[in-house]
Amino acid sequence: MIKRIINIGDKFDRLTVKADTGKRRANGEAIFLCRCDCGNEVEVRSSNIGRNSKSCGCTKKILYLNGTYLPALKINKAPQSNNTSGHVGVIKSRGKWVAQIKIYGQKTYLGSFDTFEDACKAREAAELEIFAPIINASKAL
Repeated sequence: MIKRIINIGDKFDRLTVKADTGKRRANGEAIFLCRCDCGNEVEVRSSNIGRNSKSCGCTKKILYLNGTYLPALKINKAPQSNNTSGHVGVIKSRGKWVAQIKIYGQKTYLGSFDTFEDACKAREAAELEIFAPIINASKAL
């Protein structure tokens, strides 16, 4: 095992090293006390700091809310490579523009529209109605 040099005050992602706890694993590996950007403190093995351990775990609480992986909401993301309309959640089907949205793993049909603009407006309205409360609730965690 290669011994890492970790100094008090070093910052690794969201963790700042505050102290060596004096605790050692059976193999002699040091355990450090780290403070997360959120304010929580956590003890982390030297080999994990900035690798497997990038925060106290607070980011996992933020990323998942009511079983939904928040980055999967993809409100401001670019369309997938197979999207031919250029707008997330809008496709052309049978001569109409169809708006849809996926939440909690379920695709919801928002309607068929004669114009691309109307389908985009329906998708954007659904994003505000469905995603905004989830995102606001995640900020309270």
